[in-house]
Amino acid sequence: KVAAVATAAIAAVYVIGAVGFNLVLARHMTDQADSRLAMRLAVARGDPAAVTQPVVGHHTSGGVDLGDVDADSAPVFLWATDSGGTVTGHSPGAPALPSVRSPRGGYAFSADLPALGPFRFKLARDGAGRLVAGQSVAGDEHTKRLLLYGEIIAGPFLLLAMFGGLLVVGLRALAPVE
Repeated sequence: KVAAVATAAIAAVYVIGAVGFNLVLARHMTDQADSRLAMRLAVARGDPAAVTQPVVGHHTSGGVDLGDVDADSAPVFLWATDSGGTVTGHSPGAPALPSVRSPRGGYAFSADLPALGPFRFKLARDGAGRLVAGQSVAGDEHTKRLLLYGEIIAGPFLLLAMFGGLLVVGLRALAPVE
């Protein structure tokens, strides 16, 4: 009985720890994507030639260091919108976007694009319109799912091992009393 109660307590701690870790990891991944998008927007506003280049890898452009972006990460695309919300792609291979309307520049949001999956976007004012930077976060979502699946699969084995260990310790502690 003591082993079962202790295992239940450990299970509660495991679940709370896993949920907390997943939330921190998700926030970190979102912050990284937002940072890449903000840097891309800063470069595009300062160097019009940079608007037509997708960003991957370690780059400096217009005197701005874009940071060490993983070579396997998705490219950062740029679009421009006019005051009416019409979107024009400026990066090679940029997917088509629907009309974009945002209450203010600097606004970051996530959206699912048809046939492309989840994207993270950030907007910045550019004259009468806005520049929109976007990057697929499908890889981040895949990583989060793999982590969750691993936690779900490992959890029962961990709890079974803990129960067995606690049961053995309890039985050995009772041996001198018997």
